[in-house]
Amino acid sequence: MKKKYLVFNPDLVIIVENFFLKTKSFMQYLNLDNYIAEINRLNPLLNSSYEFVPAKWALLNPEYYNQLGIQEGDRITRQLVIDAFSKYFDGNQSDPVVPFALAMIWGYGNNNRGVSFTNSFINQEQTKDQIKNGLHYLKEDLWSNSLNSFNKIKNLGISYSSKVMYFAGRSLKRENYKYPLIFDNRVANSIIGLSTPKELRDLVEISRKQKFNSYMEYCSLIHNTAEKYKVEADSIEYFLFKSEF
Repeated sequence: MKKKYLVFNPDLVIIVENFFLKTKSFMQYLNLDNYIAEINRLNPLLNSSYEFVPAKWALLNPEYYNQLGIQEGDRITRQLVIDAFSKYFDGNQSDPVVPFALAMIWGYGNNNRGVSFTNSFINQEQTKDQIKNGLHYLKEDLWSNSLNSFNKIKNLGISYSSKVMYFAGRSLKRENYKYPLIFDNRVANSIIGLSTPKELRDLVEISRKQKFNSYMEYCSLIHNTAEKYKVEADSIEYFLFKSEF
């Protein structure tokens, strides 16, 4: 068997050093000067969507599926999910699992595994209480407690916990509210992609952290950037998710 050696590359060392020298300013906001016109054209509440295919979700727990009111050909938009959470907070929907399930449907789309994963979440014994508690804490601006409640749902993870927090937070319609944001691996990789040279990006694949402090730092970064460029924070998040740069 041939031995493998680590080859020293001084150019790569310089790239890495320069990246960490920029870290302090990077953490204040992202540099989107070259993309802001594109971001302004995005409409994530309507365009971040897909066409619902009932056959993909026919096996969803009927207790919740029958309350969703969606049918073949409907667009599952962010706005649709936000409206579902608004109904819950306004008292027009008593079961918190219904908007939660719709958030999962939006997140998984027509993925063949979406229905089995969603059933595994909503069929857990304590799920309804955990969702109810998570939404209560979010409304009270206790984000740490909220995230902790959602993360008690086995295998949910911050990618989908943050989706629920985003939709629920967006539905509160508070003026100048720095609402929670969706945080997944595609967004995390795009943040690094915007902030590092291609030579370094090609060496690694980024995974977002599950810790609350890391999530708060991410939300602060995106909201600070949104304030700088006078755009909606979720337009930046959607731009990062699309990764078209």
